[in-house]
Amino acid sequence: MRVNQPVSQHEYDFDDNQLLISRTDLRGNITYANPAFVEVSGFTLHELIGQEHNLVRHPDMPEAAYADFWATIQAGGIWSGIVKNRRKNGDHYWVRANVVPIREGERVVGYGSMRVKPSRHEVALAQQAYDSLNRGETRYTVKNGLVLRRNLPFARFWAGLGDTSWGAFALEWLALLLFLVTIIDMAAFDGTWFGQAFHLGALAFGFAVFALVPWWEHRTSRKHLLALKTFTFQIAAGNLTAELPTDVSGDISRLTGALDSMKKGLLSIVRDVHAGIGQVYPAVASIAHSNEDLATRTDSQAAALQQTAASMEQISTTVHNNTQHAQDASAVARTTVAEVGKASEQMNAVVTRMRQISESSSRMKDIISMIDSIAFQTNILAINASIEAARAGDQGKGFAVVAAEVRSLAARSSDAAKEIEGLVEHTTREVDDGMHVVTRAEQAIQNVIRAANQVGTLMSEISSATQEQSLGIGQISQAVNDMDQTVQHNAMQVQEFAQAVRDLKAQTEFLTHAVAAFRSHSQGRELAIEVQV
Repeated sequence: MRVNQPVSQHEYDFDDNQLLISRTDLRGNITYANPAFVEVSGFTLHELIGQEHNLVRHPDMPEAAYADFWATIQAGGIWSGIVKNRRKNGDHYWVRANVVPIREGERVVGYGSMRVKPSRHEVALAQQAYDSLNRGETRYTVKNGLVLRRNLPFARFWAGLGDTSWGAFALEWLALLLFLVTIIDMAAFDGTWFGQAFHLGALAFGFAVFALVPWWEHRTSRKHLLALKTFTFQIAAGNLTAELPTDVSGDISRLTGALDSMKKGLLSIVRDVHAGIGQVYPAVASIAHSNEDLATRTDSQAAALQQTAASMEQISTTVHNNTQHAQDASAVARTTVAEVGKASEQMNAVVTRMRQISESSSRMKDIISMIDSIAFQTNILAINASIEAARAGDQGKGFAVVAAEVRSLAARSSDAAKEIEGLVEHTTREVDDGMHVVTRAEQAIQNVIRAANQVGTLMSEISSATQEQSLGIGQISQAVNDMDQTVQHNAMQVQEFAQAVRDLKAQTEFLTHAVAAFRSHSQGRELAIEVQV
């Protein structure tokens, strides 16, 4: 026997108007549980479906009650009794349970249970009896869910007196006995044997009529009422395929017709609801799926826009920095142009100086030529003086010495002039080469100045274009931010719509589950409903 633990001995109270419905297959595995039963049990629907029904069994329930339960329903009867069930958290709740076999034709395909909240008096009596049974006492027994006292004579009879059929039957027998006494009393005053025999015969006939006819009527009515009771409980369990008895007449027939109309009305409503759900649920599921995809894409788009906005912010910062750098470069270029202009002016001064040096070198060459000519003439004069001194003899020796020295000095002056001339020619060549180099440098500097001016112009244009680009990127960044806010708002709305669709889907599933309580067509053995996890 399964013992569910723990238990808290705390009673859970539920609404008097709630009807707790469940169905099981022939092995006692739960195939359906209505929302009220799910709520009161404390389990989720997923935790109930497919599990044995004794999942909610409370350990205080005696084994004798469950033995009677299985014996009754497996024999095809209806079990009605007070049951203490256990919730998932260990609390308990009392129900008046009615368990009926679910039939398709003559075949039992499962069991349906309907439970309502019992009165406190019923709970107190059941608690007393179950405690006694759990202690192993034999004062009580359970028959078809009804708790009976073993030491009370005709316990079943007295328990059944509450049934109006039993009361009517007893009143008929009491009337029959009074009639019998009256007949006997009347017969006692007839002195003839024939009269007494006639009265006795009439009495026997009356006894047979008053005894057998009510008995037969009571038996037939009880059979039909039991069939109607079984039918009613099966309808309450959701089995709209249950069949009504056909061999009825009179008031029972009219009641059967009314119940058949009720069944057909319920069946029509359930089929319409099933058909509506069958059309609505795929659309809701499709909307939910599409909306989930839309939400995913919107979230991705929002994330991409956020990344784009961040990238645009970085680009804007980079362009701003580039603008600043371009402005700095433009300023540097202008400074460079100014410096190169100053260098060009200095180079022009160098060229002027080099030209002046070249002109001075040319003048030095003229002076050296003049010195060389003077030396040559001095040498000739010295030769002439030497000749004259030789002619003069001794008187001209001193003059001859002077002439020789002058000649020597003229020769040295001529040599020095030649050497200076060589140096001047070399210097002139170097100055000419320097002039060429300086001229080329001046041309290069002019080219640099022109290039620097072009660079400055380009940098100014780049700076201006970069500023315009920075302004445009700022506008794009603002537009992206606006788009990002719009997409974020749309994403929130999509999420809200998705939640609404999920709620609608959940309500549709709830309605589907609620309508699943009814078996609207023959489907063979009892099958567990599909649970959306």
